[in-house]
Amino acid sequence: MPPPTQPSPSFMLSQPAPSFIEPKNKEPGCSSSFMCSTVNNNITTDPYKEVVRIDSITVLNKDLNSLSSSNWLTDTVIEAYLTIISKKFNAYVFSSKIATSICTDGTTGPSIYKPRNLSEYNYMLGPVFKNNNHWTLLFVNVKTLQVFYIDPFGALDYEVERVLMNWTKFCSKRAGLKKLK
Repeated sequence: MPPPTQPSPSFMLSQPAPSFIEPKNKEPGCSSSFMCSTVNNNITTDPYKEVVRIDSITVLNKDLNSLSSSNWLTDTVIEAYLTIISKKFNAYVFSSKIATSICTDGTTGPSIYKPRNLSEYNYMLGPVFKNNNHWTLLFVNVKTLQVFYIDPFGALDYEVERVLMNWTKFCSKRAGLKKLK
């Protein structure tokens, strides 16, 4: 029996890609409007080569490499995925820098947050890089005024309390979010 082979990574959607995804490197004869080029030859050649853009998020070869190896997922991969699914649910995605800043000290820093009317969204979410060693998720249901902090390894009560306290601090500084405190 021949040894099993690793499938070569490729990224295809069975349906046309949403309009906020800009395909890169589409191969001739490819029926998908997303991206049909196999990535295995491109991943290691130029890590900074742009593969796809999803809204304002640019996914590079090095980001795709984090999907096909034992490396940690990059913030770009997580933010791109959340952005894709957010379109279906009218959700706002905080960047990992902003979400982490909100959860750790209730601020976003003056230069990384562009004010928006966040109360127009059904949900808000953002990946949080906890202790520089794993990803967690801040998820807010705007309609029910519920805040969730999801940690796949489990969070201690004081960690959840700190996140909620910092979320309240963040909301108290924004007129459209005061009801979410």
